[in-house]
Amino acid sequence: MKKYLLFFLISIITTNYAVSQTIIAQGTCGAQGDNLTWVLTSDSVLTISGVGEMMNYTHVRNTPWNSRRENINSVVIENGVTSIGSYAFFTLQNLTYVKIPNSITTIGKSAFELSGLLSVTIPNSVTTIRQSAFSHCSRLLSIDVDTNNLHFASENGVLFDKSKTTLIQYPVGRKDTTYAIPYGVTAIGDFSFAFARNLTSIIIPNSVTTIGIFAFQDCVGLTSVTIPHSVREIGHSAFLRCFNLTNVNIEYGVKIVGNSAFAYSGLTSVIIPESVTTIRNSAFAGCYNLASLIIGSNVTTIECFAFRDCRLRSVISYAPTPPTLGNTVFWGIRRSCRLQVPAKSVELYRRAQGWRVFRRIVAIEN
Repeated sequence: MKKYLLFFLISIITTNYAVSQTIIAQGTCGAQGDNLTWVLTSDSVLTISGVGEMMNYTHVRNTPWNSRRENINSVVIENGVTSIGSYAFFTLQNLTYVKIPNSITTIGKSAFELSGLLSVTIPNSVTTIRQSAFSHCSRLLSIDVDTNNLHFASENGVLFDKSKTTLIQYPVGRKDTTYAIPYGVTAIGDFSFAFARNLTSIIIPNSVTTIGIFAFQDCVGLTSVTIPHSVREIGHSAFLRCFNLTNVNIEYGVKIVGNSAFAYSGLTSVIIPESVTTIRNSAFAGCYNLASLIIGSNVTTIECFAFRDCRLRSVISYAPTPPTLGNTVFWGIRRSCRLQVPAKSVELYRRAQGWRVFRRIVAIEN
């Protein structure tokens, strides 16, 4: 009798809950159409259920729940769903919680980018996490991974590949002001620290060989950074818009400074080491406070706009042959800016295309 009474009470509670949570929108979201369904209820929970892959979207505005985006606070993905579509929850600022089941194998590109997630747990079934899946989440405090996962790992809430040689995502909502990347990491992933606005110091070990694109974009608290000798190329826009970054130490060993690598940062002086051969497009463009520049002797190419809008006062180039310049490399320098070059190269620089923008080209002072 007690057993039947218990079942009766449970059924009443379940029924009352279902009635109290009104369905406000619903539809399909499967890669094969109706293999997956979604339901948004009045408690602001979006539930996705069914079997198979979710549709990949090109933008959140293409998702079927986009018109209700402001109503979504939680996402519950039920067991049976095998993927989370690209851009599925992109820019859902009110989304703070997601339940990812152990049937998910793939988390799509930018799936939760710019969302309001506070934390996330990756189950052991996940084998693939696409680019920017959790980037730019300004409230994200931790990313935890099931210890049985064979492809990914977490350390102190930071997401890595299983071997911990690639740092995939730092939770940028943290209040920590310093972070030391563990020795052994060889690659800093694309967008991995983007918008980590509380960081004032980042320590990059000399095991790192690759700094990904936009890796430290908009880290506005950073004041200085050392690029170790093990790095070969500083990635596209790696330190873009780091407004308070006044000092960078690029060690000997770096060969390429990538497109827009330090554009619109707060640098006041830059020394390009002897190992660098190429400075790419807009590498230091818009660094309005950049007053002093030293160019190493092995630089052969400086691409378009590399130092555009830099208010340079002094430039020293140790390259005996004037590096080939792209368009308007030094557009916007101060008229009084002096260029110092090897004594035997003064006339070469005076005749070289692009270098004639300097009105004062003189021999390097001893």
